[in-house]
Amino acid sequence: MFKNFNKYGLNFFRLMFEKHKIITSIWIVLTISMSVFPSINVRLSKLSIDSINKISQDNAFYQLSIEFLLLIALSTIISSILSAITNLIYAKIKKDIVYIVQKRFYEKLSYISIEKFEDDTFYNKLLMAYGAINRNGTDIIKYFILVIQNILTISGLFIILYSVHWSLSLGLFLSALPGTILLFIGKTMRYKMDINNSQTNRYMSYTASMFMNKNALKEIKLFNIGGFLLEKWSVLYKIIVKSDFKLLVKEERFKTYGVVLLQLSNFLIAVLLISRIQHNQITIGDYVSLIAAASSVQASLGTIGAYLGQIFEISLYNRALLDILYKDIDDKDDCRLESVNNIETIEIKNLTYKYPGTNRYAIKNINLSINKGEKIAIVGDNGAGKTTLVNILLGYYSSYSGDIFVNNTDLKNITLESYIKQVSAILQDFIKYKYTLKENVALGDISQIENEAALKNVIIVAGMGKKLNEFDKGINTVLSKEYEGGEELSGGEWQKVAICRAMLKNTNIIVLDEPTAALDPLAELEIFDLFNKVSKDKTTIMISHRLGITRFADKIIVMKNGEIAEQGRHDDLMALEGIYKKMFLAQSNWYI
Repeated sequence: MFKNFNKYGLNFFRLMFEKHKIITSIWIVLTISMSVFPSINVRLSKLSIDSINKISQDNAFYQLSIEFLLLIALSTIISSILSAITNLIYAKIKKDIVYIVQKRFYEKLSYISIEKFEDDTFYNKLLMAYGAINRNGTDIIKYFILVIQNILTISGLFIILYSVHWSLSLGLFLSALPGTILLFIGKTMRYKMDINNSQTNRYMSYTASMFMNKNALKEIKLFNIGGFLLEKWSVLYKIIVKSDFKLLVKEERFKTYGVVLLQLSNFLIAVLLISRIQHNQITIGDYVSLIAAASSVQASLGTIGAYLGQIFEISLYNRALLDILYKDIDDKDDCRLESVNNIETIEIKNLTYKYPGTNRYAIKNINLSINKGEKIAIVGDNGAGKTTLVNILLGYYSSYSGDIFVNNTDLKNITLESYIKQVSAILQDFIKYKYTLKENVALGDISQIENEAALKNVIIVAGMGKKLNEFDKGINTVLSKEYEGGEELSGGEWQKVAICRAMLKNTNIIVLDEPTAALDPLAELEIFDLFNKVSKDKTTIMISHRLGITRFADKIIVMKNGEIAEQGRHDDLMALEGIYKKMFLAQSNWYI
């Protein structure tokens, strides 16, 4: 556990001092200084009770007992004020550290390879890391400081108890030890349960999200599948609850064992103290204060066990968070790599790839040349490997075999950042951001976000000028009815917004990866025609399982089962009497 504290806790300790050096120091000092109050109160309680007990013998003890009561009240008030101050200081520190960690977490995710998200193991780690943000790492430091505070508190109380009999301190310590050990066991079991249930939790959360998704609700109503989804969610929920309840039973059993041991020690302490009173070795004030001291020691020992358990649990979860923040850094560009400022040629040789955790090749032995200004159409049935090929060309997947040469330089020897700057794409699942039209377009090149003239120009060129004029708020209209004054766009209009983004980036290569799959063939042709016009002399790669795009292509690539089955111009492929001709004849009625 202490190894985990050193590894994970010190990262957050360093962050706390980097952000708030002074108030963190004040918080630590105040928190530790509060350890003296329990011993002070025990001593004052003893003196107060002894004074009250002697009032009948001498009235002078009346004034003394009042003074002791005032001191007890003053001690409690000061302790409460200091507690409030430390809580407020810590809340400030914690919120700022949560912000820093969340920002770094999301920033890191924006750099992590898309390929990692294809790996179920990484995705489980990702969910654990996100959960660790809520189990804030600063709490490790908080609990550690509170452990020190309670140890100092116990030390003072142990001295008081030891003065009566050495067995009191030892007995209290030994009675609390089993409960602490059982607590650690319970925390470890809960962590393992969360790991084992992570996939079930994902399915459950996904199913529940369907009832909050407007588009999903349309299908739920249309096909009357609400009952089916609710039943599916219920089954998953019950699996989680059953597992959680089973663990809860064990945790409560552990707690019961701890309580039994503590109460047994309380009984023995009380018997010992009563025997001391019987022999006039201690006063009633001693008895009351020592019982209070014993209770405080037990409470502090239990608190220490709970805090150590929290440190142990948070450290387990923060392992995943800090692995993502500091270990998964394979995507950072090496200073020894070359930069590319212009893409003249791309040469693909024997390119082969299979997704993590699978044995089936998504693409195999791909050989392809792409020259500047060429318009390449890649066609084939769904699952032919078209999108996988494009994902590799876009730099998303890097664990391929074979070679990709950009301007005769191996792509793996080129900085990913410089390569991505030369490539733009309209993907099949492009995002319809629920932001303003201005922001939706500017996301293609965020440096242009205040250049409204440039943004409006690409909107007009992309055929959205009329729509722009219809908006009351113009370019600042939010593209969602979920927000006040928002507007909805049709599927074709969203395609044009995506084209605007690609145009604004102004790159050497533009990829169009089946973003029109949801449109009818003629609407798709309209979008491809627009894309062809705005791409001008750029190198373009167009992908579709429909052949309407081939009318714009200089070279047609036909893919089947992850391999290039045919390539050439339209007339050449028709003369082959192969896959392309069969597809073309089957689809020709869509375009006549």
